[in-house]
Amino acid sequence: MISKGEQRLKRSVQLSLRSFKYYLRYYSCECPDPTPQWWYNKLTGQVVQAEHFSIEENDLWKWLPVPQVDTIELEKQFLILKGLKLAVIDANRIASSDFDIAFKTYIDQHALNEEWHSYEAQALETAAISWCNEYRVKFEK
Repeated sequence: MISKGEQRLKRSVQLSLRSFKYYLRYYSCECPDPTPQWWYNKLTGQVVQAEHFSIEENDLWKWLPVPQVDTIELEKQFLILKGLKLAVIDANRIASSDFDIAFKTYIDQHALNEEWHSYEAQALETAAISWCNEYRVKFEK
């Protein structure tokens, strides 16, 4: 017999990747704790920030942790993809938070903002689609 919750889940809304993918952004320099920062409700499609998240044990089945994509690592991958050495931003001598600032300054000075945002959006979308497929969450682009 199918429970009411499972029946509602079958009728659940599709996840919009357009907005959802930005919940995946994670700055390890700001929050070194890898605990999920956001939770997705499979019934409602609602995304709730972890600090405002509390559930009853019997409701745990309807919540999924939103994956985290470390933006600092994406920034480093982008530079490598562009054929630039991380030394351009002196990655070994500055903290991660400073790396993010230096990265943003660098791409701004070298007119790479549009390419960066396109690269980041695609990486986040790819991660979101992979997560949706893993948890069988219906989505739309």
